[in-house]
Amino acid sequence: MGRLLARHLAARYRARLVLLGRSPLPEAVRAELEELGAQVLGVRADVADAGQLRAALIEARDASAGSTGCSTSPGWPTGFR
Repeated sequence: MGRLLARHLAARYRARLVLLGRSPLPEAVRAELEELGAQVLGVRADVADAGQLRAALIEARDASAGSTGCSTSPGWPTGFR
């Protein structure tokens, strides 16, 4: 669901996307979203670890000044795939 939403936001709004996951964002996913018009930042963190999550949110905030929304798609057992 998260990837579907990211594709929609990229294609429709040329959105600035911050994609958070435990595994690195695959280059194919980044390339696909950028081809649709998005600016993409992949941030790694385990949301069950408060320190990692805090650091990831700070990185996302600093990299995406002017963002207007946030969405989550928990439960992807294989990360961004």
